[in-house]
Amino acid sequence: MPNKDIKNKKYKIPKKFVKNLGEEISGNNLPTKISRLENKESLTEEEEEVLEWLNKTYNKKKEESYHHKDIQRNNGRENAFKEEHTKDKKNTNVTKPGGLAKLNSSTKVSKQLENNMVQYYESFNKEIKDMIYLIEYMDNNKNKII
Repeated sequence: MPNKDIKNKKYKIPKKFVKNLGEEISGNNLPTKISRLENKESLTEEEEEVLEWLNKTYNKKKEESYHHKDIQRNNGRENAFKEEHTKDKKNTNVTKPGGLAKLNSSTKVSKQLENNMVQYYESFNKEIKDMIYLIEYMDNNKNKII
């Protein structure tokens, strides 16, 4: 899938490639044309030149977009690589707490924490019951030992 910044832009074709590609090409069609030419079994010299131009153009535009976002990220902008969106506040339930993180297995947890993708569930009830049980168990055993 092409980069979001490349998608809806039109690029002028050099005169020597107009015969093969037309006057201009959209960002959506760049990877499609590249893929079709790469999958073709035998290319003419002209098609090889077109493929080379398409690859250079596409890679240059991707790098420009990446470097622009990388500079933003390095200067402190959060989520420079993510698409901007508005929060859906109508479907949130503000009366329920966010819950505790699901920490099931160590490999999943470390990956979730590393990627900041920890899953939460809605209720503290299970944790509170387990804590109460543990406290009561420790109190009961303490009284029996002494």
